[in-house]
Amino acid sequence: MMRANSGVADKATDRILELSVDAHIRSRGTVRDSMKPKSIGDWYRILRVHYRLSRIQSIRFALWLHAGV
Repeated sequence: MMRANSGVADKATDRILELSVDAHIRSRGTVRDSMKPKSIGDWYRILRVHYRLSRIQSIRFALWLHAGV
């Protein structure tokens, strides 16, 4: 059975992950559109935001994409 506020929790989790990825990118001092290889977090964010995949699908494919680099 799903909780009534699971959508709110999902949105909060996604926002926390986005902020974490943004903070990680800033701490490295890299430009977001640089030609450097993308991290797992970068791939996760791309898959989650642009392709609207579920969290587990995004994590799975981010790991797969990162391993292929």
